Amino acid sequence: MNPQFDTRTRSQPADGPPARRLRRPSRHALLTAAFVALMGAMPLACTWTAAPGGAVPTGGPPVGEAAAGPTAPTLAAAGAAPERGAPAPGATPLPAPAGSWLLPGIDDVAEPNRDLVAALHVAADEARAAHGAQATVWDEGLARAARQHAAELAARNVLDHQGLDPDRRTVADRLARVGSPYATHAENLAAVPPGLDAVPATIDGWLQSPGHRANLLAPDFDRVGYGTAVGADGTVFVTQVLARAPWAPSDWSAALLQVGAVRLTLELAVAEPTTVLIDVDGAQAQPAFAAGAWAWTTEVAAPGPWEVLVAVPGSAPGRFTLDDAGTVGGDGRWRPDDGRVRPRESVRVRSASVAEGVREVVRLRLTLPTPAAQLVVGAVELPGANRGGGSIEAELELADGAELLMGLAEPRDDGALAVRHRWLLRRDGAAIHWAARP
Repeated sequence: MNPQFDTRTRSQPADGPPARRLRRPSRHALLTAAFVALMGAMPLACTWTAAPGGAVPTGGPPVGEAAAGPTAPTLAAAGAAPERGAPAPGATPLPAPAGSWLLPGIDDVAEPNRDLVAALHVAADEARAAHGAQATVWDEGLARAARQHAAELAARNVLDHQGLDPDRRTVADRLARVGSPYATHAENLAAVPPGLDAVPATIDGWLQSPGHRANLLAPDFDRVGYGTAVGADGTVFVTQVLARAPWAPSDWSAALLQVGAVRLTLELAVAEPTTVLIDVDGAQAQPAFAAGAWAWTTEVAAPGPWEVLVAVPGSAPGRFTLDDAGTVGGDGRWRPDDGRVRPRESVRVRSASVAEGVREVVRLRLTLPTPAAQLVVGAVELPGANRGGGSIEAELELADGAELLMGLAEPRDDGALAVRHRWLLRRDGAAIHWAARP
């Protein structure tokens, strides 16, 4: 028989009443489990109960409750009691002591049941695969934070995302405490009564609760850690922490360099106002000219010669008709290709010249978080970047005082790029500054 739910939504201030407690179910109850979910800054708490005939036990406070709203309140001062979480099934929560709550040895707590956490990992990944989400990679930092919180929950005999130790009050606090770098994370909790198989009870319960299901199946998460602890009455407390691997490059460098440059100039005769398509060795530009004599300059790769094609708009939109063609040698001389057909001759190349000089570029080198990462400007892949050895190198033109929004992107199945990390590159004189962006 399917379990039934009774949920209510509320928002509770810091000095509000404690979360409603779940009364001990009757001796005929088949299954009782309590779950609490947290995703980012929007906590969601709920309890899940099934009883004979699908009935929910009565005679007390509601057995199901959900809280959605702002993050858990911050402790006002030392000794102030934090907001209570949901009690474990049939349990009496320990009172919150005044001051900092510390569990001796919690920093070095060991996993009491490695087989259980391995089975939870497998079952959760199977559920994710069934819904099109990627498998998760075990992360010991996440697992350490999960183990510490599970140990606290078992000692307090309560489900609560908020720890009593000020250094471990939130998921972010606990991750920072163990040195984990993940900024995007989620946490699921479960309390499984004695006698039940903890793996299906936990995973099935999370899948049937919207908040936990969203965390468990979130496609962006690719790292996970589990922690378990057993309470005095045999209740198994499970903590799951999911995260997305950071895409910030582990190492980067940027330097302003002066590099050699070759500039090719074409002297053009334009018979009538028009847009001109100029192709130099495959690099194209579409400048517009009025009638008259014009000089057009571009930077080219040395050495020459360079093939030049000049075309004007054709009869159909987006189509161009060749109007002149030839090559420019390393000596700068224009050599027309007289064998080409020139139906209009509205634009002709009269002469050419080549000049050597220098230009300033920013040479950027990054260590990639994954080989698939693409270097982008805005949301467009940067052409000409060189890859090798897990890093990427590119040269950019950046004027003094200018800024450039860049990022690392992940290719999606549809061929589009999903930007996973952004930064702002700014030049101040010879100094290049890097500032991460959300």
